[in-house]
Amino acid sequence: MRKSISTAFFSMVSTLMVLGIVLMGCSEWVLFKNYFAKDRYETLDQVVNVAKRTAEYLVNSETMPHRKCVFPDTAVNCGGYVTK
Repeated sequence: MRKSISTAFFSMVSTLMVLGIVLMGCSEWVLFKNYFAKDRYETLDQVVNVAKRTAEYLVNSETMPHRKCVFPDTAVNCGGYVTK
């Protein structure tokens, strides 16, 4: 007499294995997505900070030419210089 597994048991085990692989793949995708998103946001923050420091340096630098304001009668910030 030959012993073999039933079709229902084989179907159940194979379905659980496929679901396990899908679940493992989804969890790996979510973890890597969050990890790289965090790294990407940190890099973007560094780029923004460098651009901000450069802009502040250029605005505060004496090499910046003084520009004429569009509205000279009001206190308007024109390129970092307040005129009145």
